[in-house]
Amino acid sequence: MCLAVTFGVVTVVCLVLSPFFCFGIYLYNVNYAKIYPGSKVAYDVFRNQHSENAFFFFYWFTACLLASGFAGVFHAAHRELAKGGVNPCGECFCILLVLFCIVLPYWIRFPIYKSMHHAAFWNSCDKWDIRAVIDSINYSPYVWDLPPYVLNITLTMDAVVYALAVYRHPLSPLTYDLLLENTTDLFYSNITYDVANSIISSTGLNLSYVTKPNLDFPSLNLSLANPGIPWTRPDYYTCWPPAVNLVHESQKVLQTITLHPSDCSTMLVCGSAGEELKNFQIALGLTAVWHFYYSLCCTAGSDQITFGGLDPEAEFGDDGPGIPGEDRIYTDKSPGVSAMY
Repeated sequence: MCLAVTFGVVTVVCLVLSPFFCFGIYLYNVNYAKIYPGSKVAYDVFRNQHSENAFFFFYWFTACLLASGFAGVFHAAHRELAKGGVNPCGECFCILLVLFCIVLPYWIRFPIYKSMHHAAFWNSCDKWDIRAVIDSINYSPYVWDLPPYVLNITLTMDAVVYALAVYRHPLSPLTYDLLLENTTDLFYSNITYDVANSIISSTGLNLSYVTKPNLDFPSLNLSLANPGIPWTRPDYYTCWPPAVNLVHESQKVLQTITLHPSDCSTMLVCGSAGEELKNFQIALGLTAVWHFYYSLCCTAGSDQITFGGLDPEAEFGDDGPGIPGEDRIYTDKSPGVSAMY
């Protein structure tokens, strides 16, 4: 008898808590996927538009289920209170409490998302040697002025800040220079990236890299830690930031972490120093160029749908608006997102 009662209580508790459990799983995964675009979770959720829509269908289904459960519980509680006679103030309080609990599953994601995203952007590189922030030019100032400067990188290592910048060759739109603005022998002072021919060159450096089926630097023995996660998503229905996680003989070298919580044109990258410092810089420059392409895409219009955008609820949408001035876009050898000249 006692065992049967215990089993019944456990069953009821499980049934009551199951909506919380299911919603909690979806809530955590949607936040994680939006914050870390290079993660396996993000690729599984945003594999294509169908998988994305299916995931968010179940996310909202569990949210509605939880809201309905709240409504049912408080309706039953209010009915019991009504039998004993509830004064008007108490009844108003019960109604407000019911409304609050019903809408709780819908708005609770926002503060959790913002807190997680803030922590990811400011703390994710704490266990790495290098913290690098890539800040790219936006679409409008670039497409109308076509400046040679396209982005800057603020790199912090051993409490020392280094500044780097990427410039586009005016007569060769798919060639970029990564320039070091500090005076130091730790880094290459200038690295040139010929994206059209997949060649990287500098003083004492001349190598090629591979982008298909995935990113790889054969001569440096640099490859992705998880080749199953594509580093770019040209087949995705909207903008996608570069997702790079490079290792050298199992040693971590570089990893793209997340976008700035309020600016898709800014990306956080973590890296390793020591013997991997030069490898990190080489990979960082190429990653920065592809982030520049992403920045042009994600800032192309106020209603442009973009992965990791400003609105955490902008999961659904179309391909976004046509890009003004797209007749100026060079697409013959465009790497993922069209490069502009």
